[in-house]
Amino acid sequence: MRAGVVGAISLFALIGCLSDPPAPRRLTVDDITAIPPGTATGSYFSGDYQITSGQVEACSCRVGNCATVRVQVGTILTVAQTAGVIQIGGTNSTEICSGGVDADGSFHCNGQVIDAVTNTTEFVVATGQFVFSNGAASSFHQSEEITAILPMIDCDIRGNMTAQFVGAAFLGANVSAAPPDHGDTRLPGSFAFGVGP
Repeated sequence: MRAGVVGAISLFALIGCLSDPPAPRRLTVDDITAIPPGTATGSYFSGDYQITSGQVEACSCRVGNCATVRVQVGTILTVAQTAGVIQIGGTNSTEICSGGVDADGSFHCNGQVIDAVTNTTEFVVATGQFVFSNGAASSFHQSEEITAILPMIDCDIRGNMTAQFVGAAFLGANVSAAPPDHGDTRLPGSFAFGVGP
């Protein structure tokens, strides 16, 4: 059975509360809007970052099971920044989160995949913050909402993740392109959460 990668990353779950967290919202094409460039300059935040931790805050599935949703710890994310424009993509996904980044490291991005061939529809909306250490971007935190409709699942997910800087991205890399030789073998979904057995 092929595992699917679903991108969701959001706020921390409150353990011991008297009520469950609110259900995640169902995203549609209307939630994916053009995001203007932010105030950042240069390519200070560009590089490869590895997901080190994360948590599913809320999940609701019409098809499939939320118990199979998990953070893709270990996944490498490539961040490409050109001035106030940012793109974040993962090695196991063709979904790209594109948007704006400000000089303080805060960012907002969104993206979609609609593929009639694989019967896949995915929407992602995310916000995040780069963390500075010794004058350099050392990691980032991201909160994300996802709606993923695949042959095996139809879920809305909200969660969060942290990714640690691991090195400079390959010069000239285009994170909006699908990884080579991934055609039918690509794992559907975003870069942070997975669905599998």
